[in-house]
Amino acid sequence: SDGMGIGEKANNESGIAINLLEKFLEAKFDKELTLKTINSILMLKSNEEIFTTFDISLLDLYSGKLQIIKTGAPATFIKKKDRIKLVNSQSLPVGILKDVDFNIYEEYLEDGDIIIMMSDGILESNEEVDNAEQWMKDVIANIDSLNPKTIADTILKISKNSSNGKIKDDMTVLVTKVWKTI
Repeated sequence: SDGMGIGEKANNESGIAINLLEKFLEAKFDKELTLKTINSILMLKSNEEIFTTFDISLLDLYSGKLQIIKTGAPATFIKKKDRIKLVNSQSLPVGILKDVDFNIYEEYLEDGDIIIMMSDGILESNEEVDNAEQWMKDVIANIDSLNPKTIADTILKISKNSSNGKIKDDMTVLVTKVWKTI
């Protein structure tokens, strides 16, 4: 979750949203009902506008089925052995409209697949490029490591360097690698 803006207010917004999401999912609520309820709560929370993105990846460790749910979140990249897939959504953050809009992307992952999620601060750090998603796809393709920490650190370093030291938004990278067990 990424609260709108920067600093403590944005942190509080995303903290509220994550806390609610965890409680609903732990109580086995349906994902769609969970997002609609959180959206309603954020709309009623206070007189202040509270908007936050959700970028949710749910992975069934037995079947390898990945579900990605996005509300206003930037692209997720799935690095496979021979290509990089882009998962994107044009939905708005929760707390803006009465009815929340979200997309659910599903795919079965394979041994060695790497899921790379990031905040918009990473994706928008390079103002020199016209297509930020293609730029990040190229960055990921050129990382010569399969180690999730190395991949995350490299993306963060390249993003910081490309912003010429003028970081305008929070920068978060989450990298998950899938290994098949025998």
